Amino acid sequence: MIHIDRMSIQLPNGFEKRGHNIARLVGEYLQDVKATKTAAIDVLSVSGISASQNDSDESIANNIAESIIQQSIG
Repeated sequence: MIHIDRMSIQLPNGFEKRGHNIARLVGEYLQDVKATKTAAIDVLSVSGISASQNDSDESIANNIAESIIQQSIG
């Protein structure tokens, strides 16, 4: 499991009503990760992820979670 104390997500205009659900889904995806290493990371920035209005919240959240996984335990 990856434990995050605090998460802030900045999404493009038009995603205001979807942010809470996307953040919740990111947390759920990270909760299911089987991590074998221990690490403490003060700040982690996820960039380079594109999202369009047609993308599902699940797809966006999965992309964010995968980026976090790769940077933290990858």
